[in-house]
Amino acid sequence: MPGDGPVPKHFHLGHPTPWTEGFVVRFWNVDGSEWVGNFQHGGFGQNEITAWPEANAVVVVAACNFYLVNVADPTRFASVGPQSVVSRAILNEDHTTLYVAEEHRVIAYGLDLEPIWQSKRLGGIVISIEDRSSVIEVEIEEELGKPLVKARLSSRDGSWFE
Repeated sequence: MPGDGPVPKHFHLGHPTPWTEGFVVRFWNVDGSEWVGNFQHGGFGQNEITAWPEANAVVVVAACNFYLVNVADPTRFASVGPQSVVSRAILNEDHTTLYVAEEHRVIAYGLDLEPIWQSKRLGGIVISIEDRSSVIEVEIEEELGKPLVKARLSSRDGSWFE
């Protein structure tokens, strides 16, 4: 944890205790204010931060744990829960929608930081996700060691394209 500056805000998903050091990041807002986030991380995976200025938010994937944080008020944040594994979060082309690859489904968030839709379970673990305008392309690992399966979802409502 930083020895100086703002007191860290702890972002956690309930267990283990939020008082352990996780993925620690200092953020500076456009108005000159700053804050430090201590994000509880999952047991594995990479750390990733994406600025989403159109929503006045920051997207944090802390070793498979997901946080969508309002930068003006970091006490307002969304997550997908303690048992979830998030592999990726991407913005659409015009930055109005965030797509989150959460283990067996895709969740879309709007500029208000609220979920717009979530897909049905996709039959395996979502490995990758790409925005292709009106289509979300995902690669799914149905069985460990087997070739990945590709699927296409509607970016409007998360339904499957046949």
